[in-house]
Amino acid sequence: MSKQSTCRFYPFFFILTNHTSPEEVIIGDYWSDEKCAEIEKIVVTEGQISLARCLSDTITQNQFDALSLFAHNVGNPNACASRAVGLMWQGKHYEGCRALAYSPSNRPVWSYVGKTYIQGLHNRRIKEYKICATGLRQ
Repeated sequence: MSKQSTCRFYPFFFILTNHTSPEEVIIGDYWSDEKCAEIEKIVVTEGQISLARCLSDTITQNQFDALSLFAHNVGNPNACASRAVGLMWQGKHYEGCRALAYSPSNRPVWSYVGKTYIQGLHNRRIKEYKICATGLRQ
């Protein structure tokens, strides 16, 4: 009988799903710590390499960290096409960070499933915005 893996999942909403894992994730299955670490490494490395290809080389580590979290949740194509990344390419780094959570009219963005507002998604966006903006001037 296999025991439940003690795999470490990152406390800031990192999770392996069928959308991110190269191997099928089945609810109720257990992976060894070694397998979990191997798959996590693949997911993070491939995701960040792909994301880095669409980012300006002038972003800070905090911005990259926040955008990595954001992209893991919304997908790299959506992250790369986002208003936030576009503003950062224009050199508007603080505004780009803010655009992770808010529209120009101060409404929540990236916080809806269909037309339904989800507070938990907006909470994620606010955390990403705060990480991203750390050390930037307004």
